[in-house]
Amino acid sequence: MNADHLMRVALGQHPPDLLLRGGRVVNVYSGEVLDGWVLPPVSGLPPESVNFLPEAFPGLPQVSLAFPSRGMKVPTGEETLDRVELLREWAEGVSGRPASDGAIGRSISVYNENRRLFSALKDRLASAPGAYSAVDVFRMFRSAHSLPREAHTGLLRAALSRGPAPARRFRARVFLGGMAALLPVMEAIDAAGAALSGEALDAGERSLEAMVEEGGDPALALARRLRSRMLGMAEEAVDPSWAPRLLDRVETSGANRFLHLGTGAAAPTENFGKLAEEAGKRGIPFLCLETDLSPGGSERREDRIASFLGENRY
Repeated sequence: MNADHLMRVALGQHPPDLLLRGGRVVNVYSGEVLDGWVLPPVSGLPPESVNFLPEAFPGLPQVSLAFPSRGMKVPTGEETLDRVELLREWAEGVSGRPASDGAIGRSISVYNENRRLFSALKDRLASAPGAYSAVDVFRMFRSAHSLPREAHTGLLRAALSRGPAPARRFRARVFLGGMAALLPVMEAIDAAGAALSGEALDAGERSLEAMVEEGGDPALALARRLRSRMLGMAEEAVDPSWAPRLLDRVETSGANRFLHLGTGAAAPTENFGKLAEEAGKRGIPFLCLETDLSPGGSERREDRIASFLGENRY
């Protein structure tokens, strides 16, 4: 089974080989059995996927912040506020404690601080290529799935407190785009003697743009941020300038290679073509790489990365 097949099953476009109902959900990163589930807002989610978790895990306390995006209908402010209130009720049910405005406000502050440090990490990647290996970056991002947010913020703060990396000459400076990076991809970047200088991975985008306003009504601030997120996804789907704007980020990072990681059904092929065309206009070598999980896929992927990063373009 490859990544494309898995994605099509997850999106409800292909029947699963086996469906388990009424089980418990386990965090594969931490090993924790989850007491609840929040489905975040994501792009291109068909209506059947919004109802997948309630049907598969009927006894699991859960709430969805996702809206079906067929037709790119952006929810109203009232609709997003209703979802936030459902989130408050869900949190109270799972924790057994009131989700007061004060508690929500403190949570917003904790997450905003984490996002500030992620933004500082991205700045460091651009200003000091090689300050962190690609595997280091992978671990810092992936650990956010298993550590409490305060602990993860401490990890990022410790990483950012490192002194400057020894001066080195890298074969290539890579900007990563796409859905999410796998560990073998990051290992291949390091093995090729390249430096990671920036990323725009869709999975868990953590930047200053994703911060929630502090100091006012926390529920209203969350609703505004949720609606802004949905509006941004709808605009990106029809905005012809999204590819140039992404390549602006690539150039700003100082990268001289753009590696885009595809996951089959997660992104239309024409989007890759737009990125390739824009990268070509700017003279930036571009490679769209499917994160194929089939047998033999790892070797093919690593060979292609090594060949791409070893090209003597600069």
